[in-house]
Amino acid sequence: MAPFLAQRRETATRIADRADRWQDARREASSSYLRTVDQFHESARAALATRADGPATGSDLDQRTAEYLTAWTALTTGLADVQLTNSPATAQRAADLYNAATVYSGFVDSCLASGRWRGAEAEDLVLTARRAFVDEARGALTPAGL
Repeated sequence: MAPFLAQRRETATRIADRADRWQDARREASSSYLRTVDQFHESARAALATRADGPATGSDLDQRTAEYLTAWTALTTGLADVQLTNSPATAQRAADLYNAATVYSGFVDSCLASGRWRGAEAEDLVLTARRAFVDEARGALTPAGL
């Protein structure tokens, strides 16, 4: 009987360890995506501010625009990890956040080209979608009863 109980404990320990690793992967994917979104938003804000400052030197605006485009690339490539490791509800919130960022990015691109900012509502949508993603991810990652 003792070997059977030891085997059951070992199996239970392996299952718990695997669940912990999976939870860690979900947490890392979610927090990484959130950092990526924040970096995208900040780089867009910096590029827009440089553009709005008027006669920015070409190199300043070029540098800010390059940082913004790099952050956009990270945002688009980071979506898969958060969608594949999380629950369907959290994955959907990540997709909603990505879609809001896509709309916002269109306004940022337009402003960088024309100098006219018309994306305040789109920026609000990104921030609202970010909050919804955080709430969903936090709920999914918080152990029951806490």
